Amino acid sequence: MEAEIRALLSGLLLLQEHGPQDYELIIEIDSKMLVDVVNQKIKASWKFWTILVQVFSLLRHFNFQIHHTYREGNMVADSLANTGLPKLLAQTPSSSNLGFILCQLMSIAHPCP
Repeated sequence: MEAEIRALLSGLLLLQEHGPQDYELIIEIDSKMLVDVVNQKIKASWKFWTILVQVFSLLRHFNFQIHHTYREGNMVADSLANTGLPKLLAQTPSSSNLGFILCQLMSIAHPCP
């Protein structure tokens, strides 16, 4: 579950830095346990609290919903995770580069920026 928490934290940090915050955020994660932790249905292990405190702190700034999705419904995110997206993001912090990287990794049919 640590990888899923870190991925959620990374996504929230990116959104905080590059995205507008005046809309409803819908988060879909293929970890049912993480969804239940964020929805406060179950308690997480103490070893995850350092990261979860950061996640909860960021989520306070958003109107959000979090839902469980099966891995098959989360293929784009799974593909991004398997391509080493965190390394790419660390090397290319600008939002225009981020858009280009996401466009390339998701194989979007229309021209990339």
